[in-house]
Amino acid sequence: MNETAESLALPMETAPLIRMSQMSWPRIQYLSLKGRYPPEMQATTLPALLSRMPTLRSLHVQAAQRNTFSRPHIWDSSIAPSPSALSELESLTIAYPNPDDDIFAVKAPRLAHLSLRDEPRYYFQLRNQGYLPRSPAAPILSASECLHILRRMDTPALTSLELVYQADDAEDTLLRHLSSEYPALARLELHRYRERSDAVVPYGAIAEILSSTASIQAVHLNLDCAEMPPVHCKDYARIGSWTALSRSRTTEIVSAMRRCPKLKYIAVLDPRLQCCTWVDYCLYPSRDVWVDVDILERRADSDKLPFR
Repeated sequence: MNETAESLALPMETAPLIRMSQMSWPRIQYLSLKGRYPPEMQATTLPALLSRMPTLRSLHVQAAQRNTFSRPHIWDSSIAPSPSALSELESLTIAYPNPDDDIFAVKAPRLAHLSLRDEPRYYFQLRNQGYLPRSPAAPILSASECLHILRRMDTPALTSLELVYQADDAEDTLLRHLSSEYPALARLELHRYRERSDAVVPYGAIAEILSSTASIQAVHLNLDCAEMPPVHCKDYARIGSWTALSRSRTTEIVSAMRRCPKLKYIAVLDPRLQCCTWVDYCLYPSRDVWVDVDILERRADSDKLPFR
């Protein structure tokens, strides 16, 4: 199998990663590892495995971390120092990445999609506090760490980018980096979390900076509103107040970003349902106005809460 397989999608908990890392995988182009990191996971296992996959084009390591783990390294250049290692990558997704991981120094000129995300979604923990007796670790990146990673990378072909981060003093610099350093960037997804529970979210300022991204066509925003009701909320007055406030803020975002010459739609995360959905606001050309699509067409952001 290892000599002929071209695509693998495996559960992290049960995949025989150590044994796999001792084999050659000369034709693998797609590798997806999901679930949770196993307790016996060794620091060298993933780097050793990837060093055996010279033709890899798509790598997804979307696994929840254990509370006893630090952010693992996906790649170690001391194991496979070849300059061509991972050079064929076109898509890279890592949950809770380590900012100092050598994978971000790999030269991958064809990399078109990059996702530095969480798993499971961090908003599940925020909105289900008191209902999750054993929450997985959630070491989300800071804005400074995201900026550090992006500055390490050389990605001239990047067209799609997802970032999950907690705001800090480097946020404006990060957003300006996004708007100026990626000439082909067409799709941007941001999950931004407050640094403090009482912090004010600068909706307009965020949209204003992103509006200078000339190539952008689609923007997805989750801006972690303080007034967001919990998933089990039965206070319909509170839900109604939140809905009105959300629409007002979305109008502010749309107004700022409509200056993007190629922008086709803005999607804002709606957290009211147990499975959060994106609300798309699309340009209606004949009237030069933005309208939200019908609720039946909304797209789920993620599956329902795992690990209950």
